[in-house]
Amino acid sequence: MFGSSGIRGLANVDVTADLALAVGRVLGAAYGATVVGRDPRPSGEMLASALIAGVLSTGSPATDAGMVSTPTLARGAKEYKCGAVITASHNPAPYNGIKLWNPDGIAFDEAQQEEVEAALGRPPSGHAVWNAVGARHVRGDLEDLHKRAILSAVGHANLKVVVDCGSGATSSITPAVLREMGCKVTALNAEPDGTFPARDPEPTEANLDVLRRTVRATEADLGIAHDGDGDRMVAVDEKGQFVGGDRLLGVFAMREVTRAAVVPVDTSMAIDEMLPSAKVYRTRVGDVYVAQEARRRKADFGGEPSGTWIFPRVTLCPDGVYAAAHLVTLVAETPLSELAARVPTYPILRGAVPFPAAGRVRRRLVPRPALGHGAEGPRDRGGPHGGACERALRTRPFEGVRNPMKAWILSAGEGTRMRPLTANLPKPLLPVAGKPFLAHTIEALRGAGIGEIAVLIGWQGRRVKEYFGRGDAFGVKLSYDEQVERLGTAHAIGMAREHVDGDFLSVNGDVVVSTRAVKGLLEFHRKTKGPVMAVAEVEDPAAFGVVELDGDRVVGLEEKPKAPKSKLINAGVYLFPKEIFGLIDRTPKSARGEFEITDTIRLLMADQDVFAYRIPDPWIDVGRPWDLLAANAILMAGLKGRVDGDVAKGATLVGEVVVEAGSKILDGAYLQGPTIIGRESEIGPNCFVRPATTVGRRCKVGNACEVKNSILMDGTHVPHQNYVGDSILGERCNLGAGTKVANLRLDEESVRVPWRGHLIDTGLRKLGVIMGDDVKTGINASIDVGTVIGEETFIGPGAIARGVIAARSRIY
Repeated sequence: MFGSSGIRGLANVDVTADLALAVGRVLGAAYGATVVGRDPRPSGEMLASALIAGVLSTGSPATDAGMVSTPTLARGAKEYKCGAVITASHNPAPYNGIKLWNPDGIAFDEAQQEEVEAALGRPPSGHAVWNAVGARHVRGDLEDLHKRAILSAVGHANLKVVVDCGSGATSSITPAVLREMGCKVTALNAEPDGTFPARDPEPTEANLDVLRRTVRATEADLGIAHDGDGDRMVAVDEKGQFVGGDRLLGVFAMREVTRAAVVPVDTSMAIDEMLPSAKVYRTRVGDVYVAQEARRRKADFGGEPSGTWIFPRVTLCPDGVYAAAHLVTLVAETPLSELAARVPTYPILRGAVPFPAAGRVRRRLVPRPALGHGAEGPRDRGGPHGGACERALRTRPFEGVRNPMKAWILSAGEGTRMRPLTANLPKPLLPVAGKPFLAHTIEALRGAGIGEIAVLIGWQGRRVKEYFGRGDAFGVKLSYDEQVERLGTAHAIGMAREHVDGDFLSVNGDVVVSTRAVKGLLEFHRKTKGPVMAVAEVEDPAAFGVVELDGDRVVGLEEKPKAPKSKLINAGVYLFPKEIFGLIDRTPKSARGEFEITDTIRLLMADQDVFAYRIPDPWIDVGRPWDLLAANAILMAGLKGRVDGDVAKGATLVGEVVVEAGSKILDGAYLQGPTIIGRESEIGPNCFVRPATTVGRRCKVGNACEVKNSILMDGTHVPHQNYVGDSILGERCNLGAGTKVANLRLDEESVRVPWRGHLIDTGLRKLGVIMGDDVKTGINASIDVGTVIGEETFIGPGAIARGVIAARSRIY
């Protein structure tokens, strides 16, 4: 249950109110008075309230500190028996967690965590009688106390500093501290928003491009960035260069260490070279282990390359706010670029190494405490009825009998052909019909009874793993592998050899495939008892691998021929025997410099018959942005309507319309299904939403607006007198009043789009705009047919946008 940083998991799936209530009961009974804080995640208030209720039920008092940074709460715990902060720190918005603190500012150690886990595995007891429940208190001064403690420990500095709070819990405290130190502060993303709309909460170099550009643009002396809860801090020097990890650790160590430092095992040898006369102690990864060892060794400093810094002379908790203030005092003396240049560099590679037996070895070497009957790992939650900490999984049942065959999904591509939609989001997470594209593929496989699925990931693969986890919420067992080099489809399928042990199903991650199709292919395989490739019939096969058949046998396979011999194409779904891996090893590189699966299949055909299964449903390969619209329509065809939100009496829903929880359909709104309205969105008043439209979370379709056959991604607003048809709008876009999107050529010819230097025919009679994230338009702006607009672009009032517009452009 506990990891290196407390309890973490998907909010309301892994980390539920039931779990928080149970943890609160344990804390109240075992420790007593507890102070509770949270970061701004949407699930935080729910979990904090549940944990507080658990403490009160034991008769112990609980204090609600509200939204505060983790170091603020950890410092404030000294006045209580323990502290708890509801946060998932640097993890994405769907996640949350619980981290527990001792009064001395050190997180609960392993022994304490095991005690909590053991108590959670027992039936709840120790409820106070009705007139002896604990008293709930509220206090709002912890942040002010934290601020005053920092200011008393640092000096004055007159610098220009840019602070990126990441919409997290430090939004009010860090800019305030630096201003009171005498700095001129430019604050970015300083409005708390637990959906983290501006950037991922982890302050990595890849996520801090805006901070780097702002430092250069404002000629600032320093840039500071935090994660979601403020226990991490990284920096940008005066040249706009990222300084984090081992370099920032070295900068602090040079100033702080005279006798001893504590770092985790993944720290480079630079620290040893910089501190030749000091002791360097290494621990397991995790700030709790660094803090414990720093206290035991009486060390001067402890830090992790992830961005957590511990200054024992001030506090034993990782305090990103203090670290920011302390770094300002150092930079006031010497520019950060000079300080960082003094830190030696060693080659270091951090990442996961595939090792099939890792799970078995880990269980043999590091047995976890028992969590109940059959528990094997950190996500198992107890016996036959789950006990007090049952995780209310939204697990979907298998349809039919579980198939022992395993599946391999190829989703490692960078999605460059899908730009600008994939500028910030990996292709597998692009929303289609109300959920990420990859979710539809996983559910199709699950529906056919396939319970074990491995996913090949690539660019931003971490986000894919974080979203889907172990697959519990999808009723399957998921594992992952990462393709570092893109060497062709055969190479990608070859990586499945570590994940399968017999015949297996391989599915290209960018094709739409249904449960019916997967079931049919499996049944066809049982009859033929041979390898199978799915084929589909298309009007223009020249852009695909064209397949020739003799009955059900494949007798010819040609990649993108100029004169196709049939209209049947390779549909990207295969059932291979394990012998395919040996053939992949024999496959030569093609003229494109890749290992082509079509070449491997030809080798297979020389050894045995390969059979073709015709896909029974509409088939589409989602290779370009507008293909999402066709996929959206196909996947919504079988939609079943439901209403979990609020629908006004004056609103009209016709056909299959899904209104998710927290959404409001106002008077005068007219919705035709199939349509999906995501959570916490507002539709109306007096608007028209037409079929095949998917509206994401926290969106707005307002007065006198019409939207049809479109996808609006999370946080996008179409608020006043707008028309959007046959379009895809990225996240957090906003259309000014009167903005209109054209979607039909006057000559009614198919829409052509400039694409990678060529004018290509989309084959679509209607196509509006493909709009990247964070695009804003002014009033009465017009967007022409087939326009592609890059992320963070502004289209001014009355302006006309057409063609392909680069990211961060300004059109007036």
